[in-house]
Amino acid sequence: MKTYQIIFLLLSTISLSVSSFQYDVEVAEKLSAYSLASYCSHSNLKNWSCGKTCERVEPLKDVKTFENEKEIFYMIGYSQKDDAIVIATRGTIPWSIKNWLTDLSASKIDYQNCKKCQVHLGFYQAFQSIVDSLKIEFIKMRKQYQNSKIYITGHSLGGALATLLIPEIYKLNNNMPIDVFITQGSPRVGNQQFSSWFEQNNNFSKISARITLNKDPVVQLPAYSFPFSFKHIGNEVFYKDVSNKFEFIQCLKPEDQSCSFGVYFATNIADHQSYFGFGWGTELLFCR
Repeated sequence: MKTYQIIFLLLSTISLSVSSFQYDVEVAEKLSAYSLASYCSHSNLKNWSCGKTCERVEPLKDVKTFENEKEIFYMIGYSQKDDAIVIATRGTIPWSIKNWLTDLSASKIDYQNCKKCQVHLGFYQAFQSIVDSLKIEFIKMRKQYQNSKIYITGHSLGGALATLLIPEIYKLNNNMPIDVFITQGSPRVGNQQFSSWFEQNNNFSKISARITLNKDPVVQLPAYSFPFSFKHIGNEVFYKDVSNKFEFIQCLKPEDQSCSFGVYFATNIADHQSYFGFGWGTELLFCR
């Protein structure tokens, strides 16, 4: 083989390695279904009887749910089929003024886990209001299912909460990467240093994806530009539409013009409610 051909192949391999990452569509769809289920009521989740939303995936065993006075919610349970502990943090309930106040508290606060890191004040305060309870439930479930996998997921505000949660579960997992971390329509969570810290730690997971969809406006918030200066974490999986779940673009680095950062006039709230073709906007009304 000629020298220039060898160089071309090496460059092609390097290019591939920096533009893509491991992504499992079927697992991503399943975790998205669990994210949607987290919008359902406590009683329906306990019995796994929330209609189409619950029928889409296998029931979770030993489901625990928690909601506080800020109307921040999570569920944790065990998937026997996947042998996995599943944690889903809920997104914004459309009629919850408290949830919207959380979303709009877009000033920054220092984040102690990494140097010069700052995160969204509202997301951080919401996270702090559930993290102690969630850790307790995770430790209990980990003792019961010692060798199980760990899945973490969340949609919208829930995606931001899941992003703040994963370093904590990583610590409780003996500083070992969790198995799958997938969010849908997550807003930006922290500053440049926070994003870089996530990258340095490989998103604290073996498989991770920050899924975005076409003109979803939530993934453009809070603003990237000065004076807000928020930045996404990487491993983005960008869908132009929901007609083919196997047709997507992978962007390893955050704020890549090839993915959602390259979308102008991202004002279609329907995209925020259409991940994997699920009826996020309507199904939650019937599973409450």
